[in-house]
Amino acid sequence: MSMDPVQVAATSAEGLYGAYATRGLRLSKAMSVRGITKISVLAKQLNVSESAVSRWRNEGPMTLQNVVALCVELSMSADWLLFGIGDMELNTACAITTFTSVSKHLRALPSPVRESLLTFLETLVKTH
Repeated sequence: MSMDPVQVAATSAEGLYGAYATRGLRLSKAMSVRGITKISVLAKQLNVSESAVSRWRNEGPMTLQNVVALCVELSMSADWLLFGIGDMELNTACAITTFTSVSKHLRALPSPVRESLLTFLETLVKTH
């Protein structure tokens, strides 16, 4: 009986952080749960290259825009994808309310502050 490669990788990564300890493993899990077995399918849905998706699965850097697109496409929580916090499933009602609130506050910031914050957030995404 063969095991799912995602399960094998997750099992070897278990420890302090639990089964899906890395962003790449969490992305692989989300793809599997959503029935996406080929990188090319997800790449086409996101309008990115297959190598971009492959890099993300191997802990490569991601832009904030790609994180958002990926989370929307796979209906998953960004907290779970990036940091392993909470559940994979996106609570859409809560997410929309939070996004609306955050967007309102971001628009109210002076442009230089808003740009610095977005740069900071993109740096966080690239390092996790």
